[in-house]
Amino acid sequence: RTDFRPVFAHVEELIRKKELTNLQGLIYFTDGEGTFPERKPPYDTAFILHRGDYALPELPGWAMSLTLTEEDILDKRFSAY
Repeated sequence: RTDFRPVFAHVEELIRKKELTNLQGLIYFTDGEGTFPERKPPYDTAFILHRGDYALPELPGWAMSLTLTEEDILDKRFSAY
């Protein structure tokens, strides 16, 4: 299980220090298993999940998500190569 809170705390610190300004969103690639912040951050957050042979996790209500299959990931139309 991943504790997602330190990443959000780090981003919050960067915003507070004005090292990161005008943040519109955060994209997090993960299996989605872990501990999320209790409150919605002041920017949009999307969790990109890989759908494998396991049940999809429950995400916080404030989060957006996109679930990709292996076929989606390997689709040459979306490849940078």
